[in-house]
Amino acid sequence: PTGMRRCLLLKDDDDRRYARAAQAAGFVASSQAILTTKSTFDELTLEQHPAIGSFDAAIFTSRNAVAAVADHLRRDGNHAVALRRFLASHVVYVVGPGTATAVSEQLQVKSVGSECNNAKALSKLILQQTPNASSFAFFCGQVHSPTLSTCLTAAGHRVAEIEVYVSQPDMVAVAATTTTLQQWLSDDATSTTAVVLFSPAGGLACLQAWQQQQVNLEKLRLIVIGPTTRHAVDRWLHDNGCSNELLECAAPTPDGLEACLSA
Repeated sequence: PTGMRRCLLLKDDDDRRYARAAQAAGFVASSQAILTTKSTFDELTLEQHPAIGSFDAAIFTSRNAVAAVADHLRRDGNHAVALRRFLASHVVYVVGPGTATAVSEQLQVKSVGSECNNAKALSKLILQQTPNASSFAFFCGQVHSPTLSTCLTAAGHRVAEIEVYVSQPDMVAVAATTTTLQQWLSDDATSTTAVVLFSPAGGLACLQAWQQQQVNLEKLRLIVIGPTTRHAVDRWLHDNGCSNELLECAAPTPDGLEACLSA
């Protein structure tokens, strides 16, 4: 039909929350997982940092980091006993309800910060609750926003970034998105095609593939989730001479996406 509005979500959307948000904004939604995640939490990970018991709190900003730590604990890896004791007896800060749920279900501990939608909001909460200089174990991926560490260290705190997983593009899945977009763009010149990018690694891999396969990028309505993704995608668009207006959801949540698509 003329004027069809379609939205491609570049993430694993098992619970369909983002798809329902896009549908609520009047779009036909399709989801495609484009990243594979691998734990890098091995026997030497914690050897590179101070003893885990010396930290005052833990920080998780993604479910992938929670899953990597939980897997290490299940395998009774090196320092597992000390790490399990640390998580059970110290404050665990998180970003968002998804990470909070993962911490509860996979690590069996309570967390603080589920109402925080991004790293900046979490850093503000931590600074309010921790006025004195403290040290934080930040369990993260290879690519993560520097916002949290920057804000906390500027206030006199110490942050150890403990990388426990890496995300890599699945090039077969990326190729599938190319085929989908080529079909959508050829169906109807008056249709609206929105693409939601959730990660720097996945977003850049897709943009490069689409450019190589001559997808008309300027016909895409590009939406990003989170400042780290926005910065990476904005720089890529600039470096490649693309004039797309890049939209960032005010909140990295389904409600934030619905508002962005409805604007």
